[in-house]
Amino acid sequence: MRSLTRRSLFGLTTTAAVSGLAACGSSSSTSGGSDATYSAAPEDLSAELRYAIWDKAQEPAMQKIVDGFTKKFPNITVSIDVSEFGSYWTKIQTEASSDTLPDVFWMNPPNFQLYAQNEILMPLTSMVDAGVLAKENYTPAVWDLYRLDDVQYGVPKDNDAMAIWFNKKLLKDYGVDEPAEGWTWEDLRASAEAVVSGSGGDVYGFSGPVNSAGNHSWYNSVYQAGGYILNEDHTTCGYDQPGTVEGVTFWRDLLADELSPSIKQLTDTSFDDWFTSGKLAMAAGGTWQTQPFLEALGDDLGVTSWATGSAGNQVCVSGLSNVMPAVSKNPQASMAFLEYLGGEEAAIAQAESGVVIPAFNGAADPFYDSIENLDLRVFEDAIANGFSNPATKNTKEWQNVELEMLLPVFVGEAEVESTCEELFTTINNLLAKE
Repeated sequence: MRSLTRRSLFGLTTTAAVSGLAACGSSSSTSGGSDATYSAAPEDLSAELRYAIWDKAQEPAMQKIVDGFTKKFPNITVSIDVSEFGSYWTKIQTEASSDTLPDVFWMNPPNFQLYAQNEILMPLTSMVDAGVLAKENYTPAVWDLYRLDDVQYGVPKDNDAMAIWFNKKLLKDYGVDEPAEGWTWEDLRASAEAVVSGSGGDVYGFSGPVNSAGNHSWYNSVYQAGGYILNEDHTTCGYDQPGTVEGVTFWRDLLADELSPSIKQLTDTSFDDWFTSGKLAMAAGGTWQTQPFLEALGDDLGVTSWATGSAGNQVCVSGLSNVMPAVSKNPQASMAFLEYLGGEEAAIAQAESGVVIPAFNGAADPFYDSIENLDLRVFEDAIANGFSNPATKNTKEWQNVELEMLLPVFVGEAEVESTCEELFTTINNLLAKE
């Protein structure tokens, strides 16, 4: 058995063995392992699969996809296991240590390389070689996020991109024009100031998840100012770049000038709850928030592209993938399900739900057209022009350090420039150890 520390694999401190790794490379036909190869599944194949996801809002669309799959394979039963995001990863970590991972489950970029490099995920080389999984069918940025050492491990599921949501009624109430194409950081800030001034501080102007997710907040402004988080080959970080400092400063200033709820307020009440409760006029949010925001605001909801900084309005493009464990009890059925999940029929079902944008090329129009009064095509442009979510073999380790060191900046207890200098050294040291 190959022994790993939970600290190195999952950021914990106790030592444990990841027993699932012992079967990697095994030729056992019962466990599957990394020797499992794709073969077209017969229609009468019988199996029971568990499909793990973390978003309750997507469950109806996932059930529709499962129903479509079981029409093709009536003897394969797929149960959907839905968890909250935090508990999902706790469960996956525990199951990875005991060979009880779901047959198919969602994976995200920050966790992917850690799981792949430790041989917990099944390589999908045989599906690529068989032609049932092809890069040209998907958004390139999302395909590449789930590739390690020239091996594909994930079937791209969806595209995530960022935009700025706004409350039409609040802007009108405080005499603020709705954002127009080509608006800038200065325009955004002026609008936020007008809302705060007009409401006497009862309503905040603009915010985002700056207390938790760089790729949903300051990563975007960093790139819009000409900086970067990681260089092209992801070997060094860019916290020494003037544009990176400028992008972090953008958020520090919003918080310092009380145009956004404070870090404590955002910790007590999430930014999206501030927005849906009518206490925040504009919010940096993603594609996945379309339906919750619409349910809360209805016709008062608007969306526009990110405001333009000194170097553009690029935003982070990411996306989930579907994966299977290296140790699989049902490798043929799991691969058949992965094949269906990665196909056009499943992609269209996702798009029609109006919840997420499928990563399958040419299948996104039902999403963009799903809400008549919203210009969801801003996400199409964002995906086409955005940058890939920065990720390495141990993303979580350096991102935890990144957030820990930046939070004092965002609460006004540390300077931007000196913190970025320290981050440059600290993150590069962590990257060198990967």
